[in-house]
Amino acid sequence: MNSFLDLIVGFLKKYFVDPVVYRTGAYNPVNTTVYALIAFFALYKTYFYLRGKVKFGVSFAADLLPFIVLGSSLRVIDDAGLVRTWLFVTPSIYLIIYGFWITSFHFAAFKLRNLKLHMLIGWSAALPALIILFFNPVANQILLLYVSVYLATFTFSAFLVEKGFKKNFFNGLGWLAVGAQGLDGLVTFLGVSLFGYTEEHVLPRFMFGFMPEWLFFVIKLVASFLVVYLLCKVEDQGGFWVSAVYVLGLATGLRDTFRMLLGV
Repeated sequence: MNSFLDLIVGFLKKYFVDPVVYRTGAYNPVNTTVYALIAFFALYKTYFYLRGKVKFGVSFAADLLPFIVLGSSLRVIDDAGLVRTWLFVTPSIYLIIYGFWITSFHFAAFKLRNLKLHMLIGWSAALPALIILFFNPVANQILLLYVSVYLATFTFSAFLVEKGFKKNFFNGLGWLAVGAQGLDGLVTFLGVSLFGYTEEHVLPRFMFGFMPEWLFFVIKLVASFLVVYLLCKVEDQGGFWVSAVYVLGLATGLRDTFRMLLGV
């Protein structure tokens, strides 16, 4: 009996505890699979909680933004060694930010009927974290150029696609989701190929073993476009899941951007 318990404890310690507490490699196939299942379950329950009460569009994305910025900033505060705690790494940071967002959203949007108050709550928490973070000098200014060129090019390309095809592929939230995923792919590509970073996530790390880093960026951008396009065809749930694509892309994209800007 004791040997079985020791086996279970050792398994949990190896794949879940040590990667978070002792930073022995953040992601592995086991914890990635479990985290993905938990995230899907949480999103599924959240959808039914918000269904019929919230319009999933650009305004919803704007409401989510400060909470995404907060989570990404706290991650990099930990990366930079300003505060070292397991609370600021995956999965803890996602649970904390989600709990903060859903609780404040419930009271501000549902109880007080004031969505702007909810955004104010988010920015009131995010701005101090940003100030603490960027009180340190920006060490990688060339990254700002790459990101600025990408954002300008993506925005212009989205405009041309909509006007050229004379067809609305998806709404503004859809373009934000694709752009966020593209940003994540871009900074991952730049970090690994130009700035000496290593990839932590299981799937990109596997892909980099047999393809150039720039191709990952292209694949991620095209795949996110196709996924968002298909999700927008699902009338009932599509907008919510597009919001999830936006959050997941922007959260990791901003974290990597902030981290590389500070050179940590």
